[in-house]
Amino acid sequence: MTNTILFYPLADSCPNGCLYCFEDPSFRKENVFTGYDKYKMAESVKRLVENGKGSPQVILHGGEILALPIPDLEFFLSEIKKYNESPNIQTGLGAPITQEHIRLFRSYNVFPGTSVDGPPEFNCLRGPRDLENNKKFQEVVVRNIQTLKESGLKFGNISILSKANASPDKIDKLIEWSLCTTSGGRFNPLFVPWYKENEEILQYALTPKELSSAFLKLLNAAIRNPSFEFALFKEVASALLGDFRSVCTFNRCDYLITSCSPVLPDGTVARCDRCFQDGYYLASQKPSNARWKMLEQTECKGCRYFVACAGGCPGEGQNGDFRSKTVYCEAYYTLFQAVENMLRKMFPGIFLTIDIHNYYEEYVIPGKRFNPFMRWDGIFTDTLRSMSPELKLLGWTPDSEMERKNPGSTGTTKNKHGILHSDSNSRASSGSGCGCGCGK
Repeated sequence: MTNTILFYPLADSCPNGCLYCFEDPSFRKENVFTGYDKYKMAESVKRLVENGKGSPQVILHGGEILALPIPDLEFFLSEIKKYNESPNIQTGLGAPITQEHIRLFRSYNVFPGTSVDGPPEFNCLRGPRDLENNKKFQEVVVRNIQTLKESGLKFGNISILSKANASPDKIDKLIEWSLCTTSGGRFNPLFVPWYKENEEILQYALTPKELSSAFLKLLNAAIRNPSFEFALFKEVASALLGDFRSVCTFNRCDYLITSCSPVLPDGTVARCDRCFQDGYYLASQKPSNARWKMLEQTECKGCRYFVACAGGCPGEGQNGDFRSKTVYCEAYYTLFQAVENMLRKMFPGIFLTIDIHNYYEEYVIPGKRFNPFMRWDGIFTDTLRSMSPELKLLGWTPDSEMERKNPGSTGTTKNKHGILHSDSNSRASSGSGCGCGCGK
């Protein structure tokens, strides 16, 4: 199923020149596309929406979209407006935002997404590689942020975590800047493309411990500052609670087809832009579950959080192998662990997706709703068989939880809906029922 559709009108002609661009440099050198055909692109998006399920998010992305001529920018916004009430764009702010841009953003109710890694000294991996032009680029970025704030438009931000902005001596300043400038947003680990010219990018990648520490500091900032957004925190919590809101990271993405569908300048539908590291772009016609099923029996076998994580993004596979689990496994595990502990302390006895060994097959595939606060008999039985050793050591079992809620109860019965009820006399004498009309 297509979850996200990206317009990529400037896929091979971005003026920003960011160091960690997903694309293989040969893609840009070959100048595969000579301009873009906006009508072919619009037709491709229309087909994707019609053939997909649900309401996919359509985003204007790829290259620096502020470099588009104003009439073409308006064309793309009007196309996106057909599918999404508030069109999304993603920009590195590498070209000046004019009053014409502001007019369009207001007219089409645009929610701009910016890509900035912090103050200029932290944002140094974005923009042209020579110092003089990079300095000019950073000045444009700072002015654009100020323009957006003065206009009153709300905007989100993506920051890429690297040694340039999130090492132990820098992460606190990044959080401080985010609180004052963008109110947080997405904080993604540096994606290291595995094409042959990646040595310079690789040196900026955080170690697993550094990334784990950065995640925990961002989590703490989100808890202490209600207005601060740490999107990954919400996605991890959603994965544990059975409400998968992750853009793609934990959604069992198939590398050969991907849930994200970029539309290239000639109207071709490609795979996720993270796959551009391979130098080829076309997607497979048939989806496959092979990767996560294989990981379940190999690298991720026995992992406490596999049900919720599924090995992470295949584009982040260790040593550039999409079949492997994410190279950031340790950091994601640390974040899952911290969020799980929070949820269990807030809601003692809560059921999480990781408590059910076949959660994905039983709930996600058939589209069944998972309610972490409802005690269904099937979940009780399944959890008794497969509950993690850690919970057993704490003395928690579904039976002990029922006894805690209904002291003196020595047994339970089921109503006609299969809902467990205590047989305690106190329930009968109080006249209270389960609320479902069964009389129990």
